[in-house]
Order: sequence, then structure tokens, then C-alpha cells
Amino acid sequence: MPGEEFHATVQDEGVVLLRNFFAGDVLTRLREAASRCFGAIESCGRVSEHYRFTPQANSVLLAALLDFGIESEAALMAPLARDGLNELFTGLVGGRWRCRLGNSWARKKFAPRNAPRAGYRIQDWHQDGALGAQKAEAQKR
Repeated sequence: MPGEEFHATVQDEGVVLLRNFFAGDVLTRLREAASRCFGAIESCGRVSEHYRFTPQANSVLLAALLDFGIESEAALMAPLARDGLNELFTGLVGGRWRCRLGNSWARKKFAPRNAPRAGYRIQDWHQDGALGAQKAEAQKR
């Protein structure tokens, strides 16, 4: 489990790479389901409303993957069951944390040269916490 150097890097850099931290088979199943999901969106152009597809960010709620081969919500959350992750997150945020599936997204990013010409905005950076904010703001009006 990461020690003081890890925490110092997160504090200084704001991010740290967790190479080989998560089980590859779990991530592969999620990636394959996401590929099927985004493939279906690209091929038919329409998507179920409950996926909350956001074309500008090319993202869907993570729960959309349940329709593309992920068998349960527990399987969606499986990466978070990794031994030591709870302690890692608790140490980083300074207290209890919780992942809300309803606020978890799958997003397909494109290399700039491969990005769709219409309806997609290339972003130099993004904050996942703001994902879906535009839609929520429009619903208030």
C-alpha cells in the first residue's frame, strides 16, 4: 500500500498513476462493455434516455453498461473492492468516502484527429464533478 511518498505526490501534483493497481480482468470487462455501448450509440444515433448520454462529452452513466454485458451493479463497482483502496481514499480525503453509481460516468475520449466533427467538443482538461452540470442547469429553467 502506498506510503508517505505517495501522499506527498498526490498533494504536490494533484494526481498519481496507480499502475497495475486494479485487476486487469475487471477493467477489461468494463472496457469491453463500454466499447459495445459507444458502438451502439455511434451506429444507431439514438440512445435510451436513462443512459443520460451527453454528446458534448461523449459520456453515459456507468449504469448504462448493464445493458452491454456487465451483469450487476456490484460488477460495475468491482474495481472499488480492491484491497487497500478504502484506506487509500480515506487517507487522501481525510475521512469517509462513498462512490455513488448515479454520479459515475463512462466516457469515450478521442484523439483530436479522430474526434467527431459535429456535436463533440475537444477539451484540454475537464473536471468529472461537473459532468452533466449543463443538463442539470437546463432542467432548473
